[in-house]
Amino acid sequence: MNAQPSNSNQSWKCTGVSTNPHAEAINNTKKCQYCDRTYDDYLKDHKLEIFQKRLLSYSGMAAIAALLLLISAGVYARQKFAEADRAIRQLEQTKTELAQVNADLKKAEQELETANEKLQRVPKLEKLLADTQNKLESTKTQLQTTQYNLTQTNQNLTQTKHKLQQREQQITEGSKCVKLIGEINNVIWEGAALNPDGVMRIQQTLQSVGFYQGEIDGILAYSTRKSIENFQRDCQAKLERQ
Repeated sequence: MNAQPSNSNQSWKCTGVSTNPHAEAINNTKKCQYCDRTYDDYLKDHKLEIFQKRLLSYSGMAAIAALLLLISAGVYARQKFAEADRAIRQLEQTKTELAQVNADLKKAEQELETANEKLQRVPKLEKLLADTQNKLESTKTQLQTTQYNLTQTNQNLTQTKHKLQQREQQITEGSKCVKLIGEINNVIWEGAALNPDGVMRIQQTLQSVGFYQGEIDGILAYSTRKSIENFQRDCQAKLERQ
């Protein structure tokens, strides 16, 4: 049922005669011995089919690459989420320490005030109270320095948390991008190139994300194919930046 063209290793199937079944060609020629159809005729009639097979092959490779990038992004996201969790716990601990420092500072101020009152009531203890006052003033200065450092740490942790949240948002957008690629690939693998309804779904999806401005006509024309390629390249670039 197959006729082998000369000077070519590629087999082809001639369907030129529907009422007379074809047997295998006797001579190794370019023409079918039953209907005179040539291999070039076969290529012309099946050009769209060849393009569709290539498109499916490229889409499959892009889907595999996107899946690998998504797995890598997921591992990276888990690491960043763990870092964010540690940063949040450290932030809470810093707040607790800051509250304790504030309480200690208030206690030191109260002790200083009490010492001043005793100094006024008992002149003989003036030197002792003066020393105590100096120590309390030094303690107050140290506590104020600690308070400032903890405040700075709190601000740094807040900034880190904000950056991690931004990173989480980028990863989420990358995941949405991969999901759209998967939807397009699913439609293509279902035979959308031969099904106008499937092509229309692809065009609508690309139009929703700003990669297709043509008519929703269900025709897999050059503009639609180019939009698919541009969208896949853009998504892959976003995933690589993660």
